[in-house]
Amino acid sequence: MKHLPKQTFPRAIIASVVLACIIVPTVAFARDGDSTTNNTSDDSSSTVSDDKVTVSTAVTDKKSHAEAELRDKVEAKTAELRQKSEEQETELRQKLDDKKKQICEKQQSSINTVMDNMDKRRQNAFEHISKVSDAVQAFYVKKQLHVDNYNDLIAAIATAKAAADSAMKGQLSVPQLDCTSDHPRVDVQTFKDKRKASINANGAYRDAVKNLITAVKAALKTDKGDAS
Repeated sequence: MKHLPKQTFPRAIIASVVLACIIVPTVAFARDGDSTTNNTSDDSSSTVSDDKVTVSTAVTDKKSHAEAELRDKVEAKTAELRQKSEEQETELRQKLDDKKKQICEKQQSSINTVMDNMDKRRQNAFEHISKVSDAVQAFYVKKQLHVDNYNDLIAAIATAKAAADSAMKGQLSVPQLDCTSDHPRVDVQTFKDKRKASINANGAYRDAVKNLITAVKAALKTDKGDAS
């Protein structure tokens, strides 16, 4: 919206009005004081003073009226421009919404396919880590190995697995993208957030299993060394 130029003319008028309101009564009061102290003054001086006050008052009233009229016009124009700006902004926002909706509808199928693939990869990764964990624990028992903090490692794995499973289910619970919903962009952001949380939880689960593998390898190496 274009900015309206500063209205310096009304301020000048206001300044003139203020000065007139200050100066005229002062002059009149001074003249009244003179007539009080000097009883020899004739009526013609009072008449002239009264005429000046009348003229000044008329000029002041005229300027005040002009200033008020101009101010009303400026305010009316400002309100009109503000209304037009709001209408244009609303119309533009609607067009942007429609455009984004059309883009969303064109990509909806591919986006949902990508989301489905991400869900499957997360499930596969979780299941793979779980299989490795089970295999390592079975190997540990079969070889009758000894790890001092084995129980702590198993407890850490169980905790990490529960967290990863919960985060994965949170990702899988996000519905597919629907461009006709009230907030499709929020749904997509929700999926991104839950997917990130699932990745982090799955990473912690993987690290817990790695710690077990490292400990089991060290125990196996020690066992072989003792056997030799």
